[in-house]
Order: sequence, then structure tokens, then C-alpha cells
Amino acid sequence: MLPGDDPIQRSDDTSQNNSEFFSEQPGVFDTVYNYKVELENDHQILCNFVQAELWRSKKEEWYQDRIVFPLLVYHDEWGT
Repeated sequence: MLPGDDPIQRSDDTSQNNSEFFSEQPGVFDTVYNYKVELENDHQILCNFVQAELWRSKKEEWYQDRIVFPLLVYHDEWGT
């Protein structure tokens, strides 16, 4: 890290570059989006975060008709 670098901004930049790379691959966005919509419309079995009431309420409250993908980030420093 360089002097004056903001570690949070630097992390966000990396995250944005990864998501842009991922979404620009042929067919990836459509496949992921269609799967998310399929899960959101399936109310019989809860097996994914996007089917949970928490996601539905957050999406309705904050994002309404926008296309939004949940990004769950986990970091474990155990053993390092």
C-alpha cells in the first residue's frame, strides 16, 4: 500500500474491477440474472439468500425496480 492510499477505497476499486470483469464475460450476466429471478419467484423452498424475507424487504425498501445482486463477503483471519 502506498502512503496516502485509503485501504477501503482501494478494496472497493478491486471489488469493482472484479465485478466488471465477471459481468462482461459472454452470457454470464444473463445466466446469473435469470437464476436470481427464478429463485426470487420460487416461494416453496427456501434454499438461497435471495429467497429470504430479509433480501425481499431490503430490495423492496432500497432498490425497488433496479437490478441488484447480493454480494456476501466473508473474511476469516484465523490461521494467518
